[in-house]
Amino acid sequence: MDENSLSNCSLNHSPISCPLMASASLDLSFGSFTTWNIVGYGIRGIERFGYRIDLKEWLDAANEESGRIEAAVYPNPVSTELHVDLLDATPAMMRLYDLSGRLVMEKQTRSASNVLNVEGLENGMYLLQVTLDGKSRTFKVSVVR
Repeated sequence: MDENSLSNCSLNHSPISCPLMASASLDLSFGSFTTWNIVGYGIRGIERFGYRIDLKEWLDAANEESGRIEAAVYPNPVSTELHVDLLDATPAMMRLYDLSGRLVMEKQTRSASNVLNVEGLENGMYLLQVTLDGKSRTFKVSVVR
């Protein structure tokens, strides 16, 4: 394994597969997913080397391979405001359906942090479909008051 592959420290998109890792630290900047890094160093023979893993880049590559998008949907169950957090502020479409398949809410966004007001909805189960870059993911959401 050459030094470039060690500095990228990515084997099958798994940050845990870093060889000879002696130390690492995780730099999370809350509110911005663009600066998630794991920084560390390793020893090979008598040589020391450093590396940085960009978790956003790693997640993007893993999601591209799996065809899934990453989103955090909370709280669940929800009573008033449903939060939908995306990795990036890229164009996305959010559609909320009742269990009969009827579209009850639709929102287009360019924000990484989004809020859907569900106060006007009846108690019950709903399906939230989030579409981003031609990929979709569906979440079960329970509205309870």
